[in-house]
Amino acid sequence: MKQENEIDICINLINWIENDEISNDEILSLIKTNDYLRKAETLDKQRVDKAPALSLTKIIENIEDVLKNADESLSVHNQRYRCSYLSIESRLIQTCENLELTTNELINYLSKAEYIILQSHFTEFIIQKLLLQNDVTISLELISKISDKAYQYSSYRLIANYYGKLGDKNNFLKILKKCNARKDVYDLEWIKEIFIETYSSQNSLESTFELVDRKEFGSKYLIPAFLPIAKINSFDEIITSLNDPKFEVPKLYLKEIILTRAFELNLTNQNKENFNYLLNLLEKIPAKVRYGISDFSLKDNLWTSIAESLIENNIQEFKSEINYCIKRINAKILKNGVKELMKQ
Repeated sequence: MKQENEIDICINLINWIENDEISNDEILSLIKTNDYLRKAETLDKQRVDKAPALSLTKIIENIEDVLKNADESLSVHNQRYRCSYLSIESRLIQTCENLELTTNELINYLSKAEYIILQSHFTEFIIQKLLLQNDVTISLELISKISDKAYQYSSYRLIANYYGKLGDKNNFLKILKKCNARKDVYDLEWIKEIFIETYSSQNSLESTFELVDRKEFGSKYLIPAFLPIAKINSFDEIITSLNDPKFEVPKLYLKEIILTRAFELNLTNQNKENFNYLLNLLEKIPAKVRYGISDFSLKDNLWTSIAESLIENNIQEFKSEINYCIKRINAKILKNGVKELMKQ
């Protein structure tokens, strides 16, 4: 039996389970009529590549058990909730990966998907494959066919991320307009940071600053704008650059973050003098200031970054400095993480 049969089985199972107009008994009958349990057992036995956590046989046995014992007083959705849609979809995607199907073959399977969420997830999976081939045209065509706006936005973010990694200013800004800035805010911020850092590495700092001044970005993007320089310039050179008034933005702590990155990312900047300079800066940050979406404070994150970089590069020479960082970290999970790293 061809392993491709797994894909059809998974798509059909999802189509049936998520269709409220098909009764539980009808789904059980379809599974039996199509001999899915026997086919699943065969497919599971002949699989020789990477296998998902849950076998196709177990998935079908679970569906049959859920449907046979469903509480009919509940809504159809709640009756079938334990059929585990995500397990079926995961199996479907893993099978497509294992078989290394072409994008045309994947698009053909997409046409068989009836459930809107499966259509959207499968479309995003295909777009990721298309972008690896630098095919934006077909990706955009697929996005235009997604009926759910939320999934349209997330698919556009895939393309924005693609252009961001290329540093393609014109196309990035064009696609950015199609991404809903109010949805998955932090995901979009991360994509914009990648773009700014890449653009900065390819262009002058002045032109990057002009880009950061646009309404789509803002002062906090001065951090990724400075990262390419932070990786190669000396600590003193960066300090001089940061004297520019544009870095004096209340509550963003741009200097503190950029200089920590310069210390962390450039081995030549890791000396005791620079550590003491950072120490004086970081001590002035209020303890309550958070760091982006992190559960921890900005100070804890920065002290952890410094400690980890010193451990990675020269634990003996900076042992006292590392211990100082550990003392300054308040979050127990971060503190213990650094201690464990020291033991390795």
